[in-house]
Amino acid sequence: ELNSSQKITAPFSGVITSVNVNEGDIVSRTATLIVMADPDAFLADILVSEVDIFSIQEGGYAEVSVDALNDYLFPSVVYQIDPVANVASGVVNYGVVVELTSLVPVGGSQVQSLKHGLSVTVNIIVDEARDVLIVPSRAVTNMGKDSIVQVLEGDNMVPRVIETGLADSSYTEVISGLEEGEQVVVSSSASTTLNTNTGGGGLMGIGGAMNGGAMGGGAPAGRP
Repeated sequence: ELNSSQKITAPFSGVITSVNVNEGDIVSRTATLIVMADPDAFLADILVSEVDIFSIQEGGYAEVSVDALNDYLFPSVVYQIDPVANVASGVVNYGVVVELTSLVPVGGSQVQSLKHGLSVTVNIIVDEARDVLIVPSRAVTNMGKDSIVQVLEGDNMVPRVIETGLADSSYTEVISGLEEGEQVVVSSSASTTLNTNTGGGGLMGIGGAMNGGAMGGGAPAGRP
């Protein structure tokens, strides 16, 4: 029977995923002997660029979607931000760990189980605005210090200087310069309806660039 000095007590209940030592081996105090996983705790490791790292903080709200479960979006929190940069090919990123705070997806019911190692997409909310007028970010161009949109007035496109607020790759908040119901021209072959953003903005995450097509007519703004 082992005495107290020979026993190793796990810090939590979980599953042993690997044992890195055999009977009779000589090990150091810093060696990793056993690796365990908590089946009810999930962390996502991501890289955040040096441009965006100052916009996030530990404890900030995040959302994690599992690529294999397209309908599930899990509430999460920024658990840890690495103090040292990860530099590869001259590109500076920082490691960030995001922890799922619930296995109940947003607007859904309890998920039976998740698997460690799944691919995920992480959105970290750095700021938000509710009940505001928005336009597609593709409709906004910058000339010096001015933000300009092309407004449809009859058959003509008239440039209009607007004051903008929060923005991401999809939408830009309009503080002044446009009224709800006016039409703007966007760089897309499809019309886009302008509406009120009730879900929050300023999302930072993994995504692709918006591809513009032929110039298309704008659509009237409206509130849902």
